[in-house]
Amino acid sequence: MALQLISPRGIDLSGGNFVSVEGVSSLSFGNGLTDLPYSIFARVRLDQYTSMPIVAKSFSRISGEYQVGVYADGHVETVRIDNSSGGIRGRGTPDSKILLGLWYSIITTFDGTSDHIFINGVSSDSYAISTGAYTAMEPSDNAVEIGHAVFTGVGITGVELSECEVRALTARMQRQAGTR
Repeated sequence: MALQLISPRGIDLSGGNFVSVEGVSSLSFGNGLTDLPYSIFARVRLDQYTSMPIVAKSFSRISGEYQVGVYADGHVETVRIDNSSGGIRGRGTPDSKILLGLWYSIITTFDGTSDHIFINGVSSDSYAISTGAYTAMEPSDNAVEIGHAVFTGVGITGVELSECEVRALTARMQRQAGTR
């Protein structure tokens, strides 16, 4: 299953606003023993930095499954959470990639082993995020939560997008939203 929302005018979910999509257990990508491939994409503009994810299967790092966020200094993180152990695995950009007031396409992919971050269709340098023991995400009935930015498009799919697909999706989101 895939989740996709597109709005050429933008949906303003900044300032603590968010959308909660309930009943999406099919958007769980782990079974407690192994993690499955997935990709998350968003066309966003931030008007302020927050300490919250922009797309997540629960905004909580205690009971969540996965999160993508732009944090206080404009760096991007994508993480997977093992609820049994509290362990976290993922990637983060080492410096400010996202500037306030500008539009960006942020796409994260996971192939079942490695996370990748793409900003405006280009693979970004990133560092490993690893805390605690980690086996895999566990399926949950947590809502998918989207917020803390202005969006013209956002989606989640149960496949790892290739670099070619990332570039094509980035171009499509820019065209549909009329933003570059």
